[in-house]
Amino acid sequence: MTTDCTSQDIHPQNCRRPYSFFREFIQQYWRQDGGENPLHRVCSLMRKMKVETFFSEKLMCNGKIKEEIEAIGKRCRGKIKEAEIWRISFFNKSITTVDEIKDGYDENFLGYVVILNVKLPNGEYRSYIPQSVIRTPTIYKEKFSPLNTMNQYIHTAKDFLASVGEKKLKIYGSFYCQQNGLTNVCAHAALRMVLNNLRGQEQNIDNETINKKLGIDHVNKILEYGNYSEDKHLDPTNYDLKEGLDLSDVETVLTEYGLKIITQDFFSHLIMDYHDFLYAVIESGFPAMFAFTTKREEQQTVPTLHVVPIIGHTLNTDIWHPEAKFYYRYFKDANYHPSSSWVDHFIFHDDNFGMYYNFATKSMDRLTVPRLDPEFRAYYGIGVFPRKVKSSPVTIQRFASKILHVSIDFFSKRPDVDDGWIKELKRQQDRNRYPVIRTMLIERRHYLNHLKRLRIQPLDSNSETIEYTQPEFDFIQKSLRGHRWLWMNEISLYDLYSANKTKIGELIFRCDKDYDEPIDLLLLGRLSSYIIKPIPRGGLEFYPTDIKTHHELFTFKRTERNLSLDW
Repeated sequence: MTTDCTSQDIHPQNCRRPYSFFREFIQQYWRQDGGENPLHRVCSLMRKMKVETFFSEKLMCNGKIKEEIEAIGKRCRGKIKEAEIWRISFFNKSITTVDEIKDGYDENFLGYVVILNVKLPNGEYRSYIPQSVIRTPTIYKEKFSPLNTMNQYIHTAKDFLASVGEKKLKIYGSFYCQQNGLTNVCAHAALRMVLNNLRGQEQNIDNETINKKLGIDHVNKILEYGNYSEDKHLDPTNYDLKEGLDLSDVETVLTEYGLKIITQDFFSHLIMDYHDFLYAVIESGFPAMFAFTTKREEQQTVPTLHVVPIIGHTLNTDIWHPEAKFYYRYFKDANYHPSSSWVDHFIFHDDNFGMYYNFATKSMDRLTVPRLDPEFRAYYGIGVFPRKVKSSPVTIQRFASKILHVSIDFFSKRPDVDDGWIKELKRQQDRNRYPVIRTMLIERRHYLNHLKRLRIQPLDSNSETIEYTQPEFDFIQKSLRGHRWLWMNEISLYDLYSANKTKIGELIFRCDKDYDEPIDLLLLGRLSSYIIKPIPRGGLEFYPTDIKTHHELFTFKRTERNLSLDW
């Protein structure tokens, strides 16, 4: 939004302690009384990342920012006579002039925040953050060298271009923005954070672009009636009022950008698996949106919702609960561990509080009836996927479990099968130590490259590594039938997954159909030394190979910027 804005003044500020962000910075750049929580969060992150200098720039009101300010004027039925735009850029290096910023300073650049202060026609200020990109949370060791080992697996992030005056910079982070409660709401913020963090999305999608797609003009169709003091003079019967954006609005906007949503309703069911659904989405490298209920006024028949984007997770492979729950309790229908069992927090942006917050995955698990206890609980999840995707990851994971156990039962009845890992799957299953299934959406090319890179150490460690023969690889490739996007369900054992980060194989399903029977969606399977192939009459065929041991899980390409992305 600020790419076409020019700087009027640029000033460096030494912000090493005893400089106080709390007493000096907030009061200097934030005009509204309240709503500054996200700016406090920025300052807290900067302190954690050893900030030393920030540059403040007062920007000219041009382009998209000007359009947003004009929209606020329309919404408030008056002219905006005063608007102030600040861009603050942070560095963990002592810098005294703009000219000192050199090409190599990208590593010292911690991010920027834009602050918009608008004086409304009634004389009150509305302050908010229309955009910000902060470096993914990073620990710095001596001499400010980054050490990204914070157990933060942030999948919704990318390289962003930024500038301080005429100096160009690049930063790896996640886009954040805040609603203003007049011309945009939390769903606008969540949509922008989803769209602007997508790889390949170069244009900064702004609030008014979203409003135009939804026919919100702030004159005839207005948002948040009653959120401006002068609304009391309006006759609500003369306007098309929207108290926020609903699911159909979200779908309309995302469809415009070639995306598909897969939803999961958590409010209509007492047994909620929102953590399984959200994890499968973000583990695929796509953003998820999570709606939860907030406090409900007495006269409300339905709870108010707040929606946030989920951008990543934390992981703890020493969690006791996944295995203990099967050991100490009897689960009639449970027969696998979803890999989300080791995720202890989701990482998300909340436009009311700021960026890179964590919330415990089970924090909204409830056993009460939603209609009797509606406040602060999971409502629904939205997975944002390519347009071809039609099936839910939760459904696919259950399908994978069914196919896996059919395969294990088949092999257990074959005395001629001498495969140690398949026998181990059966042995552990009989002792209520169930397999792990990790579900994610993957491109065919990435899956095939993953198989090509496999160099599997045989059980006889003196032998050379084993890989698929060319005929075997051709058979696998042909079985995928040209599908670009695939649901991959990696199969592992509890100890292999949590300690070695390895698997025994995977089951591959098509994603462009939504059938009731698992066999109708299955394209291919690999289970230790066997390739599994569905046959037209509804069964499975098994082809032996020389690969007989576990090997590494699939990972997206690691970068020096994101060393923690190893799952």
